[in-house]
Amino acid sequence: MNDLGHLRTFLAVAKAGSFAGAARDLSRSTTAVSRHLQDLEAELGTRLFNRTTRRVTLTEAGEILLAEGSRLIDDADALADRLGSLQTGARGLLRVTASASFGARHLIPAVANFRRAYPDVTLDLSVTDRRVDLVEEGVDVALRVGRVDGGSLRVRRLATARLVIVAAPRLLDGLDFTPTTQTLDRLPCLIDRNLSTTDRWPLADPGQGTTLVPITGPITLDDAEAVRTSAVEGLGLALLPSFLVGDDVRAGRLRIVFADEVTLETDLSVLYPETRAPAAKVRVFIDHLVSVFRDPPYWDRDLF
Repeated sequence: MNDLGHLRTFLAVAKAGSFAGAARDLSRSTTAVSRHLQDLEAELGTRLFNRTTRRVTLTEAGEILLAEGSRLIDDADALADRLGSLQTGARGLLRVTASASFGARHLIPAVANFRRAYPDVTLDLSVTDRRVDLVEEGVDVALRVGRVDGGSLRVRRLATARLVIVAAPRLLDGLDFTPTTQTLDRLPCLIDRNLSTTDRWPLADPGQGTTLVPITGPITLDDAEAVRTSAVEGLGLALLPSFLVGDDVRAGRLRIVFADEVTLETDLSVLYPETRAPAAKVRVFIDHLVSVFRDPPYWDRDLF
């Protein structure tokens, strides 16, 4: 395909559903649009549209070109933006959101290094467990833990995030029986309102996928850091991400329980609004996150 301009014209006609509509969108004459399409069909050796007096519809070849051609144009625009940013540089306000626990422990140190590399970028950080709507609230980048459906957002996976069951050594040593997954309902568990199922924990069952096991406990909380502190104080077992409790496990304040049976894996991902070519400040920030949060994540060192 020798001319991306012809491809852009094709995409405009496919979007508008007519040559006249595409001509208006492209600020060109209908004759010019028609000529571009004829040249493109001649180059490819296939018809891309079925034409009638009222409208045009895509042929099978046109459907394929629409899907693949859109990606080609996006890649070309992204490349142009990246090359252009070598001259303009990354600058301006960048709005970022992450969960409270991950943001405080891991995002802010990463931001500190980013600021040293890109001093012309200022940041507005929303460190909250509230689910932020990026498009509605004008946020550029979000870090999310868990399986995500991006919808209208782009999603880039960064690393593996693991959920583990932990407890203070003194709590485990004080039990009069050996804890197992089958006796979990007899153990004091910290109930976390942030989990999708507060009264059941999802446990990885080898060969069977994930099962939900009922739990009970003396304390209900709505903050992950509070759950972690309660676990360290011996108030109960907790289901928490390893990025939150890794230092406690290494220091001996907590133990991972049932590590071979119930360590659950999910994703740490970065989300950002769908645009043809992300701004330089967004692109370099995401590249920085990829370099910092990559498999195996540093917080899992010596744990598994």
